Amino acid sequence: MAGRASTIGLLLCIAALTGCGDRFPDYNYKMTVYAGEQQFSSVRHVKVTEGVSIVSRKVEGEAVVIDRNGRTYYALLSRADNADYDAFVAGMALRDHVPRDDVQRSEVQQAIDEWYEEHSTQDSFGDAAEFLQAMVKVEGAHDLPRTLPPRRNREPMQAWPMFVTFSNPSDPRTVREVSPEVIGIDRITIEITDEDVTTGIEERLPYGGKYSAAWREWRSAMPLENFRSRLARNDFVKRPRD
Repeated sequence: MAGRASTIGLLLCIAALTGCGDRFPDYNYKMTVYAGEQQFSSVRHVKVTEGVSIVSRKVEGEAVVIDRNGRTYYALLSRADNADYDAFVAGMALRDHVPRDDVQRSEVQQAIDEWYEEHSTQDSFGDAAEFLQAMVKVEGAHDLPRTLPPRRNREPMQAWPMFVTFSNPSDPRTVREVSPEVIGIDRITIEITDEDVTTGIEERLPYGGKYSAAWREWRSAMPLENFRSRLARNDFVKRPRD
């Protein structure tokens, strides 16, 4: 009877594929920016959902706020060349620390994988799911390389975030990009964590970071070739209601 109940429980988990047994786990990660003797961090949550033909990621969190040299800087959630930077940056730092062989799986996870193998002629997400399951178990903080080496047909890719500041903290039109050297950044680390998502950045942004006519006016006033025309509130903060 106990064995039958256990089997039923496994099948219910497989049917639901949420909560107890989703192949793509959600996770929190902490980005820490080191500048001299100072450290600045932000914890973000990544919700990963598997659909029929796509795996989607939704981020909750905010840019890293850096108070240094008498000015406030922001390590943004996105990059000009990667709007989903915040959803994938953890993998950029942790991928070389993920064991690729003999990944440990729970009994539930093994049952889910076996179910997929039996009911799908080609599980295109299998490797990605296995990688993510292992990645969220990586312990400790690991350096985020500034540049990722070329891979397959991909050119070398910048892995550090985009940094900006406001010449006038109350006017979003005064935003400008700054280099890590100007701020004095030495290194950046990523760590899987169970800490709560960071909050409070809205109080630091022009107009409280709220969607407003002022922010829309700011965007529309920027020439298309200017990097600022690509910035929006979601580059600084993302909340569940967004």
